[in-house]
Amino acid sequence: MIKVIKRFFKCMTLKKQNVYVSIRSDVQGSVFEGFNYVRRGCFVCNCKVGLGTYIRDNAFFKNTQIGRFCSIAPNVRLVYGSHPTSPNVAMHPSFYQKKKIAGLDFNHEMAFNEYKTIGNGDYFCVIGNDVWIGSNALIMGGVEIGDGAVIAAGAVVTKNVPPYAIVGGNPAKVLRFRFDEKTIYELMEKKWWNKDLKWVGKNIDKFDDVRDFLAEEL
Repeated sequence: MIKVIKRFFKCMTLKKQNVYVSIRSDVQGSVFEGFNYVRRGCFVCNCKVGLGTYIRDNAFFKNTQIGRFCSIAPNVRLVYGSHPTSPNVAMHPSFYQKKKIAGLDFNHEMAFNEYKTIGNGDYFCVIGNDVWIGSNALIMGGVEIGDGAVIAAGAVVTKNVPPYAIVGGNPAKVLRFRFDEKTIYELMEKKWWNKDLKWVGKNIDKFDDVRDFLAEEL
């Protein structure tokens, strides 16, 4: 009951910042830029969530940087942590960690990077701006998803995704790119997601067609 009350007041505080979090979600130590919503059943821990990004039901993110204007469908999950597969004989954590795992402790430790991180090690995963992630996608730790990318429903993302790529499958592979190489370069130069909302509203009609968007000096 106390946890529910704490979540309620946390949700009320975030609402004042134009951030809407379901009382049925667990949000811990995360920073929201504004105009966000997190639907029910989500776990969002130690994350940075950019302007306009929304996260649908039952998503799971920990130590993740999520850019602006991202669309995250239900049941998207970050999978962090791995096990040694070779040349190790045993893959159970009790064989390489000096702590009890399920009551087992062999007091043995080996050099194994269980958690893959990006950059200075702050994040397990970095998701760019204007990224669309389909339902039931799994994203492995240590992966960086580029701006404008599309992750197909049910994809298992094990490697970095280039900007504006559409990936799908298990493991996920590049199916195609949203635009040609020149257009992608120009969009990456413009970085429209860094503009303020007034600028976006003023130029909203140009967003209907990338040719119109790039044809004018905005």
